[in-house]
Amino acid sequence: MPVQDKDSPEITIALLPRAAINVPATQTQTQSDDSVSTPTTWKITTAQLRLGAMFLIASMLAGSFIWLSWSVTSNGNSSHTHHLQGTSDLESVNAKEGLKMLFTPSTGLGITDMLFVARNKTAGTHKRVLLAFDFVDEELKTTAQRQLMRVAYKKRTSDVDVVFVVRDPRNNAEDRLFTSEQEINHDLFSLGQTTYERLYEHAHGKPGVLFPQTVVKHLGKEMPHYDFIVLTGRNNIVDLRQLVSLLGSWDSKDLGFAYNAATTTAILSTTLSKALAYPVGNEDKDLSNLAKKVNGSKVHDLPDTTFVTCSKASEAGNAAVIHSCDSLDLKYMALKALQYIDVSDFSAKAVNKFLPSPSLDPKTALFGVFSYSADIPAIRRSLYRFGYNVLQKSPQRNIDIRFVMGVPKTEAQKLLILEEQERHKDILLIDTPENMNDGKSFYYVQQVWWHMTNGTLPKYDFVFKVDDDAYLNLRGIVANITQYDPKESLYFGRGLAWGAESNWYFFGMVYGFTSELTKRIAGLNPEVGHLGGNEDQMMGNMVNKANVTHKIIWNLLDLPDISGAFSVPRTKEVFGVHHVKDYNYIWNEMVSFEAIYSQNRRRSWF
Repeated sequence: MPVQDKDSPEITIALLPRAAINVPATQTQTQSDDSVSTPTTWKITTAQLRLGAMFLIASMLAGSFIWLSWSVTSNGNSSHTHHLQGTSDLESVNAKEGLKMLFTPSTGLGITDMLFVARNKTAGTHKRVLLAFDFVDEELKTTAQRQLMRVAYKKRTSDVDVVFVVRDPRNNAEDRLFTSEQEINHDLFSLGQTTYERLYEHAHGKPGVLFPQTVVKHLGKEMPHYDFIVLTGRNNIVDLRQLVSLLGSWDSKDLGFAYNAATTTAILSTTLSKALAYPVGNEDKDLSNLAKKVNGSKVHDLPDTTFVTCSKASEAGNAAVIHSCDSLDLKYMALKALQYIDVSDFSAKAVNKFLPSPSLDPKTALFGVFSYSADIPAIRRSLYRFGYNVLQKSPQRNIDIRFVMGVPKTEAQKLLILEEQERHKDILLIDTPENMNDGKSFYYVQQVWWHMTNGTLPKYDFVFKVDDDAYLNLRGIVANITQYDPKESLYFGRGLAWGAESNWYFFGMVYGFTSELTKRIAGLNPEVGHLGGNEDQMMGNMVNKANVTHKIIWNLLDLPDISGAFSVPRTKEVFGVHHVKDYNYIWNEMVSFEAIYSQNRRRSWF
């Protein structure tokens, strides 16, 4: 039929075969320009066909060129730029999964459910005592103390199970910390409740006070059936043997109860716990009045010899509760007096033997995060294990994250380092006293090189030192360093450039070396007196003495409230953020980088 629609593309006419145009035989193929009363058809000559085809080809070539130009700009015209400005499909998928993990909390209820799942094999069995230490509102200040108690109470008696009562996590960062602790130890009982219970019923009592009424719902189901429930304060150490002996004269079928105000220790028979109304009531700031709430309850008097102060732990005798142990060292002293602590040999060799056996093939990089034994560094290590190993998938990138420590001062710290190393196998102990500005950085580089040559560690192409208040963009760093030859003498980091390049040194937030420069630094023999002062400046001096050939400046930044000069928006070109001292800051940086890499900027025009 004749084509009359002026919006129809001309190329359609040019490509239609003559038969498809269907021009009537009685109609002429040419008309005057002023004829509008009859349908119009156009004669398509060979020249017009050729011109149309050329126009189509030119348009497709132009479109392809524009798309290619955009793709190069977006994804980079080298492997380095490609990685920094464009995100591969796999990186995008991984980052989206990371965001999902970051924003899918376990919550208090979920954390306690993990306890039930882990102890499923013992559910429905019978045990004598459930001992709970109330750590509510002190969870993040006492991680080391809980771990010490776990080590001490492990396999001490089959008649007592130990749990630690904690509150609901307040945010996603705390949720991850509690979840990680639970995944390893399976002994946290979070009083996480439904929204209704949290808003209304918890207003009637402190969370720890509600533990007996909460846990009793699960006994004989998700947990074993216990004859007695004992709730005591976080500053107490309990002799499990003496506790079982103390309860030997109690009848579990009675409505038995005892309370000691000085140690905030309550002992309840399960029979009494089941008879309690829930919740206990606003007037109950502790558990001292519980027996009054149940008719027929039997209150037991606890003899004075049941309790002893921590300073007299060595004279505990028949005491079941050692109180006022409000520090890691005091708890260690009390547990050692009870002979619950096994003293092990501690040395760099004893710790490092737990590191994974090195592969024959070289690895891309070692990132040594400087740390030490204390609560705040332990919290950071927990988050970094999640951020680096799980979110950024460091093992798949052929890199190792190791937490670098020196020899600690106290026996309690030594015990906890050994125990943590047995679990995680990611601590690198340097054979020097723990310090920050007295040579630890130099000995780290020197001893890493020794370990690389004697087979304790893999042969790394690059070696980095990282502050434990810095969170790194491993994706960007790996893409950057793999451009360089590890056999060259190169120094990476960020500092202030002034004067000649030979005067530059890189700030301690993160700096690193090729294997060649690592070897040169390790070969130096500086006097001990030259290893003091600011560690980053000292290492800059060592780098210059080792004849570094080039210094590669990275884009690193501090948090905005610390240093305006180093504060820029997070992008893939930013390799790390410094001064993330609070666990919420670390969490925020994890979210930022996962969000950045979740955006896949590759698009198709067709």
